[in-house]
Amino acid sequence: MTQQIIDIGIQGNDGTGDSIRESFNKVNSNFNELYAVFGLGGSISFGKLADAPGNTAYTVTGAVGNSATVTVNFNNPNPGLGLPFTIGQTITVKGMVPNGYNGIYTVTSATTGSVTYANTTTATVTSVGTITGASYNTNQVIMGNTTGTGLSARNLVAGNGITIDTASNAEVIITSTSQGLIGDPQPSMGAPINANLLTIGRLSDPSINLVNAFNAVYANQGITTTLGQLAVTVNYANNNYNVWSVGT
Repeated sequence: MTQQIIDIGIQGNDGTGDSIRESFNKVNSNFNELYAVFGLGGSISFGKLADAPGNTAYTVTGAVGNSATVTVNFNNPNPGLGLPFTIGQTITVKGMVPNGYNGIYTVTSATTGSVTYANTTTATVTSVGTITGASYNTNQVIMGNTTGTGLSARNLVAGNGITIDTASNAEVIITSTSQGLIGDPQPSMGAPINANLLTIGRLSDPSINLVNAFNAVYANQGITTTLGQLAVTVNYANNNYNVWSVGT
């Protein structure tokens, strides 16, 4: 129901406004709707809020179908902010002609200016419409958008050595799968290490085999070492260097 406005007339008691009965009938109708929404059995879903994600309608600029999927292009005023729609998201397409392009679909591929979904329509588009997305999908996190002007639904993405468990509706469990340096396939220091007067044991004697092994591990980072950059062990020094005494 739209808001019921009481007509108060042109001047006081001129008989041109709503009667007392009609005025309070409108008051009751307005309050009944408010109570239904906020107090007595009614509700406003999150997706209906003005700043909820998915409420932006993007204007379609064209569509191409191949009898299996349809790719719809749309005008995105802020492509630098990332993908408006993501793979697996539910979208609503409406207002297009032919009507076969319209409906509720699941995104199978997406760019900053297009979405693809399963659809057999191939006819030429004669009238464009709009695309909107669902406010959120399974296991997404709601947070402020990158401009601070609304809300966005974000996917939690596990980086290297991280797992994310979203199986529970009560919590999200983020776990590191790396057990210190031993679990890191390419460990690198960001600063000098302080041994704190403790020892480092089980060092291998420097060799070309160690150089080759190191370079193989870090090849994809463009990092290499040489024999001259390996640590010299006491054992290696004793076996490869002569002890000289200087007489007086």
